[in-house]
Amino acid sequence: MVVRNVTLKLILDTCARAKRLPEALALYERAVHDGFKPDVLTVNSVIRYCVAVQQPAKAFAAYTSAKERGMPPPNLMTLTTLSQSCSAASTAAQSAEERELWMRRSLELYTDGQALLADRSRLSYTRSAGRGH
Repeated sequence: MVVRNVTLKLILDTCARAKRLPEALALYERAVHDGFKPDVLTVNSVIRYCVAVQQPAKAFAAYTSAKERGMPPPNLMTLTTLSQSCSAASTAAQSAEERELWMRRSLELYTDGQALLADRSRLSYTRSAGRGH
């Protein structure tokens, strides 16, 4: 079965609106298992949905998988939401090792968010400098 990003994102969003996030995430995982390559918009949605059903490990896995494939980073709101989810997971951690893992993940997301902001700032400066401002 060939799945396109726009089709899968529409199905995921429909499941989310129907409060059926577990089914949406299971569908996404099956599509990825079958070779589907999600785009950044689909990854943004999957991360938000995983966080919504309190599955930060799956959310972080979607993030790192996209990052490893060289995809652009998720939007800043998604990065912030995932970082907050990782921070909450560190607070709820049962062991020092687990707490440290979640804090490292949160710090990685914070660093990536800062890099995204810096890139946008440079882009904004380049645009305004090109107009003679």
